[in-house]
Amino acid sequence: QTQAVADAATKAKNNIDQATTADGVNDAQATGITDIDNQHVPGAAVDDQKQAAKDAIDKEAAKVTEDIKNDPTLSQADKDKQTQAVADAATKAKNNIDQATNNDQITSAENAGITDIDNQHVPGAAVDDQKQTAKDAIDKEAAKVTEDIKNDPTLSQADKDKQTQAVADAATKAKNNIDQATTADGVNDAQATGITDIDNQHVPGAAVDDQKQTAKDAIDKEAAKVTEDIKNDPTLSQADKDKQTQAVADAATKAKESIDQATNNDQITSAENAGITDIDNQHVPGAAVDDQKQTAKDAIDKESAKVTEDIKNDPTLSQADKDKQTQAVADAATKAKNNIDQATTISELPHTNVGSQLSQNKINAILIALIIGLISLVKIKKNKY
Repeated sequence: QTQAVADAATKAKNNIDQATTADGVNDAQATGITDIDNQHVPGAAVDDQKQAAKDAIDKEAAKVTEDIKNDPTLSQADKDKQTQAVADAATKAKNNIDQATNNDQITSAENAGITDIDNQHVPGAAVDDQKQTAKDAIDKEAAKVTEDIKNDPTLSQADKDKQTQAVADAATKAKNNIDQATTADGVNDAQATGITDIDNQHVPGAAVDDQKQTAKDAIDKEAAKVTEDIKNDPTLSQADKDKQTQAVADAATKAKESIDQATNNDQITSAENAGITDIDNQHVPGAAVDDQKQTAKDAIDKESAKVTEDIKNDPTLSQADKDKQTQAVADAATKAKNNIDQATTISELPHTNVGSQLSQNKINAILIALIIGLISLVKIKKNKY
């Protein structure tokens, strides 16, 4: 407008110079003054300009806030933070506009405010890039948990294999969910859920010391059971029972020492299983009682036949004596075999002729009956009726 005033003044003075009469001069002057006055065109009132500027600030803030809201690269936390920053920038801009006193200050405050508002929207990395970062985090967590499982002394190898596979499955599921996400929040949620799922696949077993105690308790229980079985075994002599009972105790002690030396679940389990097998192997039943009875009765029959033959061939006996003694041998044999049938336990057989033959069977009452029978036969043979 100042330039327009200068131009109008120049024009007016040129017109005055061209006038040739007083009326011409006066007309040129009046026209020039009117033209110069018309060049000053006041703007809107300062308060109206301020309101217009603040309206522009609000409009830009609303636009940028909506852009932030719909930005798939931002998490909700980032959106909330940037939205607040826009609101703060708008408030600051409007305060600056209110402090302006003329059009230039108002316009400057408005422009600076719009720039500040625009700068608050900072998009995140591309969604695909965020997906790859999330999947890398899943792989890293899966590797860590797999290593933890591998080095866990409370787990058996079977448990380790099972949990390791579960980690791999959880990682695959997590990465599939990440791939299906379309926003930063979706990616972040899939990643967080996946990491939790992966972590949950590692389930440590009981503490090694607790596993050791459990294994030793199992050894004691098995030892007590086998000891009782030995105690009640009718095929064993007391000497055999004592020997086998001590062997069970020794096997149990050895097993528990091996358990104490174990450092992980597999070693504990192996020591326990080996110990139970060893304990079980210490109980070695003797021949069946019925089998031992039959062996004893066979020995009676053999001895009876021998003595009967000796009587038959004895030249010092009359036929009547031979018949009497032969019948006595038969009666003694029958009595001996009846006694054997009634026996229920086994004992060590003294070293008689028959005893040496049967000593491997460790006969107790059965062999006592056998010895009594044999002694009766011998007495009959030597007694001249």
